Amino acid sequence: MNKIKNFHFTVYEYLIAYHAVNPSFTFLTRKRDSKKYKKEDGYILVGNDDYATAGLVNRKGANLSSRAISLFFVKTGENSFDVKLDINYNDDLNATDKNALDQLVSRLNLESNDTRQQVAVAQVKDDDTNQLFEYLNRFYPILLNWSESSETKDFLVSKTEFKKLTKKIKPYLKSNQQELPQLILVNLTWNSKDWKEPSVDISNHGYVKEGNVPGESWNFQVDAPWNDEDYLYGYAQFTNEPTIKDNLLLIFYSQGKIVGFYGDAQIGNFTEEAFKNLSGDRALSFVLENKIDGIKEKGFLEDKERIGQIGFTYLQESVTFDVIVEEAIRLNPNQALQLDHLKTWYYSGATPSDTQEDMDELMSALRQLSKQQIKDYFKHLELLKDEFKLNINDERIVFNIAQGNLNFHIGQRYVFNLSFEKTSKIYGVISKNKLNENSEAFKDNPESTYFNYYLENLQNFTVLEDHFIAVKEELDATIKCSRLKFDNPFFREMVFNTPFRNEVYQKLFDSNQSSMINPNTILYGPPGTGKTYLTIAKAVALVDPDFYNINKDDREKIGNRYQELLISNWEKTTGQIAFTTFHQSFTYEDFVEGIKPVMESDDLKYKVEDGILKKMCLLAKGSSSIDELQTDGELSWDENTFEQSLFYKLSLGEAANPEDDIIYEYCINNNLITLGFIREVDLTGKSQSQIREISSDNDRSIAAAQMLNTFVHGLQEDDYIVISKGNRIVRALGKITGGYFYDPNSEIEYAHFRKVEWIFKDQEVPSKEIYRNSLTQRSLYKLDQSLIKKDFFVKSATAINIETDVDQPYILIIDEINRGNVASIFGELITLIETDKRAGAENELSVILPYSKTKFSVPSNLHIIGTMNTADRSIEALDSALRRRFEFIEMLPDYDVIDKELNQMDFEGYQLSAILKIINNRITILIDRDHQIGHSYFLKLKHSADLEKNLKSVFKNKIIPLLQEYFFNDYVKIAMVIGEGFMDKDQYSKVTFATSDGDYASDYDGVVRYEIKKDFEMSKAIMQLMGDTVDE
Repeated sequence: MNKIKNFHFTVYEYLIAYHAVNPSFTFLTRKRDSKKYKKEDGYILVGNDDYATAGLVNRKGANLSSRAISLFFVKTGENSFDVKLDINYNDDLNATDKNALDQLVSRLNLESNDTRQQVAVAQVKDDDTNQLFEYLNRFYPILLNWSESSETKDFLVSKTEFKKLTKKIKPYLKSNQQELPQLILVNLTWNSKDWKEPSVDISNHGYVKEGNVPGESWNFQVDAPWNDEDYLYGYAQFTNEPTIKDNLLLIFYSQGKIVGFYGDAQIGNFTEEAFKNLSGDRALSFVLENKIDGIKEKGFLEDKERIGQIGFTYLQESVTFDVIVEEAIRLNPNQALQLDHLKTWYYSGATPSDTQEDMDELMSALRQLSKQQIKDYFKHLELLKDEFKLNINDERIVFNIAQGNLNFHIGQRYVFNLSFEKTSKIYGVISKNKLNENSEAFKDNPESTYFNYYLENLQNFTVLEDHFIAVKEELDATIKCSRLKFDNPFFREMVFNTPFRNEVYQKLFDSNQSSMINPNTILYGPPGTGKTYLTIAKAVALVDPDFYNINKDDREKIGNRYQELLISNWEKTTGQIAFTTFHQSFTYEDFVEGIKPVMESDDLKYKVEDGILKKMCLLAKGSSSIDELQTDGELSWDENTFEQSLFYKLSLGEAANPEDDIIYEYCINNNLITLGFIREVDLTGKSQSQIREISSDNDRSIAAAQMLNTFVHGLQEDDYIVISKGNRIVRALGKITGGYFYDPNSEIEYAHFRKVEWIFKDQEVPSKEIYRNSLTQRSLYKLDQSLIKKDFFVKSATAINIETDVDQPYILIIDEINRGNVASIFGELITLIETDKRAGAENELSVILPYSKTKFSVPSNLHIIGTMNTADRSIEALDSALRRRFEFIEMLPDYDVIDKELNQMDFEGYQLSAILKIINNRITILIDRDHQIGHSYFLKLKHSADLEKNLKSVFKNKIIPLLQEYFFNDYVKIAMVIGEGFMDKDQYSKVTFATSDGDYASDYDGVVRYEIKKDFEMSKAIMQLMGDTVDE
């Protein structure tokens, strides 16, 4: 039977391997068992002991079980088989389908006939699938092109159907894989000394009440005399001893909490010491510093209510162990490495004692390198991981350390290396073409692939496309790397496990973890898990931490404060938080800047308009500018100086016109201001009336004459001139120091000038910080003294001069960030948002924006918080450039919030949190954790006057519609999640079928079809959901 299993499974695994590299490739597995051939017996594809077939189209063949076009695999030996293209259709198909299939046969240069054709296409022997994959590389694009051009669009197996079929195969795959260690949850008597010495706790256990010491008291006393260098020995009391397998993992439980582990464990009598019936590998056995509570509510008991009186319970699912480890790491970050070792052993059998040499080798290599080199290297490896969707178990890749060098292989070739050499080659990168003078061809094929060396850093390495082509070719050509035996598991772990990588960084660099805080955060999770509220709370906490600390438990006050801080009017920006939502039509022009049509005096003009990101960057930069100015003492006037000062606003050219930048730069560099009307006439000595006449003679407006008079006669020495940049930004402030003069030979097209002393220049201060009204487009006018903000200029006598590195924070919230085309929306700014690329950072970068032609960078005090709904799109589907630059925080249903907010509310004796937990456990098994239902749907019941009515509404209008969407209206699965109390299964019970030659109707005997009840009785429905018997 195993040989039969291996044959079908081997074929399936090869096809899945090809699909992993070519996601458009899909095929059909066995859908229904026959009397003789069943999936559980290994027949997961259509076929028998001698052949297996994978249908490629959704049309029946001439035979009942076949498809019109299939791949046909015939066993020819123990480790070999032939592959044929099976074409098997006849005139029973409708004319449209037959015509389309005839066209495909013609494209394949085969003859169209009504008899079955099998064309040999490949041979597979000893896992060499090169012929098969090469054929699929030629054949499948033809199939895709044919399908897209044919009249019938649903010939190929859809990705949705393929996903469903492969998901159904997974349980049978497990039975064919290496058996994982057995999981047993073992009960211990509680011990406040962490089972390292006898506890002082009072116990109700009869044996302890008699004055005896529990045998478990020394389970984690590592230096106990009965332990040896390899194993710890401990005790647990069993009424009946567990039935155990060779591999065993014990998870210890006490007083409702998970407290520790024995890995590579055994049960029996091992020492002469009393009460020693357990052993565990010393490196895999430890007590948790912070215990895991609420294990029933968190699903760690699986389908059980409690540990039985026999003292243990079996756990069936490896996913249970996974989530236990995740929770343990979350609670015990200092024990992350121990827990990671335990997980590595569970899945691979490798113990820390086996791999300590590998860890030492890795750390030794890393210590030879600089911090920047290491981070650049792993950043690029992460880029490759994301770009090619590599996973930690991929056997095509190897992470090897040789002579202190870090080497990343694919198949037989180096792909990306980092050397510790100080004087020559540092980085090595594979490519299709020669990239620099330090390039050399691979010896086995010098014309096609090169390895290029870079010295100090990777900043000059920008030829990613050429690099990616070479990487893809190596991946496509490799099934399994022959160098796997040289793989360093900890090197591999650093690439795929971010927490582990950060832990290694911390050990290497001895850095404070807070220095790695990312200002770019995405909260992701299923719908209703509180992402929006946490976003609001994080924003308030950043902007107003004192308010947040006082009111963090009051959701209503936090929400109100958020509304106060939210920018609702960009002309009067008093807030520090902005909100936007990405969608399919959202563009770079909406987000950064774009050209928009505007009407001016009945004329249609096109102007550059800032997007929300640019607006927020300007506000955040302005805040930084103010802090810098006030810290430097540039704006520390006394009240008398302020009261006697007059202020004017002036534009030095048009801010939106890049060609006018020269006007601003000339004035700044020469301590001048200028006005551009009537360049040809010298206004020296001209009266106001004469200037009006000159203006009229030159066809200038009355407004132009007024501005010229203000410039020549109105401005007085010691008056202040505010230089604007558009209507919302002040970029300079000057003090008038000289009278009007005329210079027709200046380097710019303007000729009217005044001398100034710049108080500050080249800043981006929000105009709202200086003036209570918005600035206007008028070139020159006097500002209303009553609207000037005194606190901008005058330093309070009671103010304390405190230097701070923290600028006033600004928050940009992007809701549904995964719904937009992130690469297109962010454009070139995706690099600028990185922490070390922001303004003032170590590796500060700026760009010239495409429309305004202005220099632009992202300030360090702008925080970007995004949200994404994983039920819409998984995190893996996000643009890899975005994923590298954001910290991702997962938001899962929080049942404690329901209990806290609803005060342990129950319905008919069932806690609402327990109801939701059961629903989500079932969804996780049937789909995945990304499609769970969030706790916020139940929070709407907080002030419910009629709980039954409102709970019914939550199910009817929220939960059930979500389930219909999740399961594509597969009502059988919906019934598996919420129970038959919500379902009507009698609607189709009396349906009969029309007569036919075959006994096909019997295939559907006993088949149940469900629909959602139009009206359901909540009490009975919830009882059935919770698994209780309902009296009819």
